[in-house]
Amino acid sequence: VSEGYLLVEPVEGDAMLATADRILVSVSGLTLPDGVAEGAVVAITFDGFVRESYPAQISGVTEIVPVGD
Repeated sequence: VSEGYLLVEPVEGDAMLATADRILVSVSGLTLPDGVAEGAVVAITFDGFVRESYPAQISGVTEIVPVGD
């Protein structure tokens, strides 16, 4: 978590892994729930748009939720 962004890596088996190994996620306007920190596993709901940069970027994030181990 840094300067309004999360840098995330898709987990094995996630379809996003075919697109990118790292994804920059803007958290502007979102309140991050407790448990979202370095090393946490999270589920991200977004509009499906992926910018093909490196790292890739996703837009339209509506929810970020910690996932149990």
